[in-house]
Amino acid sequence: MAKRCPDDVVIGAGTVLDPEACARLADLDAPLVITPNTDPKVIGQAVELDLAPMIGCMTPTEALAAARAGASALKLFPAARLGIGYFRDMSAVLPADMPVFAVGGIDQSNMSEWITAGIDGFGFGGSIYRPGWSAKEVERCARGLVAEWCRVKEGLAQADGLEREADA
Repeated sequence: MAKRCPDDVVIGAGTVLDPEACARLADLDAPLVITPNTDPKVIGQAVELDLAPMIGCMTPTEALAAARAGASALKLFPAARLGIGYFRDMSAVLPADMPVFAVGGIDQSNMSEWITAGIDGFGFGGSIYRPGWSAKEVERCARGLVAEWCRVKEGLAQADGLEREADA
């Protein structure tokens, strides 16, 4: 799959639990390593193999440990249950250049508030696929999520432009 995708598409695996899985991903040209937890051994192996570790975390302690170990990005889980206030509080102590993705309970109805709060992206599960859904249903949901992302980002860019004009 990685060899057939455009250069701007990153392929990888989720629920990576051990360093050996990183070696398998490197062999497949699939650089994205997504974990459900903060395991320094997995992060270290991913970094050593020049992969992109997106590390699952829930607490500031886990997030900072992942950042120190070389994480490329953080996966805040379960995001919707923790809430936007929790994300804002946690991000205050994170490195400013560390991307954070919200995963768990995110759908088209709550994306806007997360984007406005500064989240860098999302991981979608049940909001994009459920067992038994047809390819058309998955496509419809995926298009809706992408459209909402674009709508909110465009609105924020316009607001930023207006603010800059007012300051000038």
